[in-house]
Amino acid sequence: YARPCDAKSRVAIIGKLIKEEFFGSADPIGKVITINNSSFTVIGTYKEKGGRQDERIIMPYTTVQKFLDVKNFSSIVVKASQAENIDLTIKKIEITLLKDLDKEVL
Repeated sequence: YARPCDAKSRVAIIGKLIKEEFFGSADPIGKVITINNSSFTVIGTYKEKGGRQDERIIMPYTTVQKFLDVKNFSSIVVKASQAENIDLTIKKIEITLLKDLDKEVL
């Protein structure tokens, strides 16, 4: 079962200014944006936050690595689905990042 935001999925969540630039006042959900000759389906938008935050495009980090050729990240943003899942989410992230680190070292 593949969810829209699974690893290497070609999906994006876009900020208000990106939405306006690509789609004007139209609903962007399910539509495609192209970045560096790669296409991504918009699966969501986030509320206006002001400033540069409204220019952001959020994608799974594995998607960014594969399709946009980004090897290193200065930060990542994560949100647990429920408050009681925070500790489990942190552990899963640590395990994933350590696996990726091992692949780079080897």
